[in-house]
Amino acid sequence: MPKLYVKESILIEAQPQKIVSVLSDFNSWQYWSPWLIAEPQAKVEVAPDNKYYYWEGAIVGAGQMWIRAESEKAIAIDLEFLKPFKSKAKVAFFLEPEAGKTKLSWTMDSSLPFFLFWMKKAYEVFISMDYCRGLKMLKDWIELGQVPSTIFVNGIKERPAQNYIGIQRDCATETLEKYMSEDFEILLTFSHKNHSEKLNGPPFTMYPIWDVVGKKVRYIACQPVSEIPDDLPSNFTSGVLPATQVHAITHTGPYRHVANAWAVQMMYQQKKIFRPNKKTIPLEIYHNSPKNTSELELISEIQLGAK
Repeated sequence: MPKLYVKESILIEAQPQKIVSVLSDFNSWQYWSPWLIAEPQAKVEVAPDNKYYYWEGAIVGAGQMWIRAESEKAIAIDLEFLKPFKSKAKVAFFLEPEAGKTKLSWTMDSSLPFFLFWMKKAYEVFISMDYCRGLKMLKDWIELGQVPSTIFVNGIKERPAQNYIGIQRDCATETLEKYMSEDFEILLTFSHKNHSEKLNGPPFTMYPIWDVVGKKVRYIACQPVSEIPDDLPSNFTSGVLPATQVHAITHTGPYRHVANAWAVQMMYQQKKIFRPNKKTIPLEIYHNSPKNTSELELISEIQLGAK
């Protein structure tokens, strides 16, 4: 059977003892789980000793896990998936003190059913993405006492046609945030300085290409306009988004957690909550700006095409 191995790490401003106390108590997992955020109403059962955890839901599937060993250096967990298919995994957390903080690593050793051998690389990438989301939420839970990430499923709605101007770029996913920030600064400065009267809605990002396994992305940083100006800089692009039907999910909280909304969209699509229209380019819409809004109140909307 194809073997899987995943490892992701994060630096947390806390001593190992505090982190272990959170990880070794399964009651706390529902507050930072990268999966339950998609289905908070899922059934969860925790044993009286807090060392056994069972979950079941329409979106998150079903499974159980046991804490087998714990210390200030490591926690070992046995994980068993029951739905959508049966499999087992060895999960571990490793803690390393680092300059008054703790480097926490989350690992998983598992395997895929043989008939899914062709999905090995994709599964490792998707699980790594889930682990990254979970570690970011765990960090906030430990450091802040809360996870400032709220999901609201808007559902199916009609999106009207829209003119836009923008800047297109191809880059590695690891450099996405850096380049996108720079491109939006250029785009919005030009738009507000030269054509403020034509601004026609909140800025957004289009993602014509997102290669998850290859870790490459093509995006267009966009500003909606009532009409397209004729004095666009040479590095700008423009176009018209056609009217279409979309499935929308809204995220409230710091942008570092917006991947939660994308993940929920993917889970809803996988579970056929809506029928995707792959001809429609996904959008990420920014309903307010970090320049004049607290990060706790930032609102981002993820739209995928729907039939």
